[in-house]
Amino acid sequence: MARNEQLDPLSVEMQGLIGEGTTLSGEFDFRGAYRIDGRIAGRVSCSSTLVVGPPGRLEIEELRAASLVVSGSVEGTIEVKDRLEIADGGRVRGRVTLSSPGLVLARGASFEGTIVMRSATSDGNG
Repeated sequence: MARNEQLDPLSVEMQGLIGEGTTLSGEFDFRGAYRIDGRIAGRVSCSSTLVVGPPGRLEIEELRAASLVVSGSVEGTIEVKDRLEIADGGRVRGRVTLSSPGLVLARGASFEGTIVMRSATSDGNG
């Protein structure tokens, strides 16, 4: 994927959906791509792309995902391997760690917190 290309959540084959009106709390391990339109509190791990739709809200202790697309709201400690995209109207609040330089903020996106970008070529010596 080219650097300036946006990740199209509609082109990702979803393995599951947490629908609007659903509220869950606990520890979740999603295998494959998932879309969240409901509310989740707790810990979330996703092996692929996690899409937080406009009605979606995550209040998490920890979120780990290969890619994250936020059109709703995510608050907590977030670790993303490949790409974090905050769409127009999306809100992210917390501490974000990116394993590669893949941050996309759309006009109208909101971010409050800290971002740490780890270079793929970093050898840990500074």
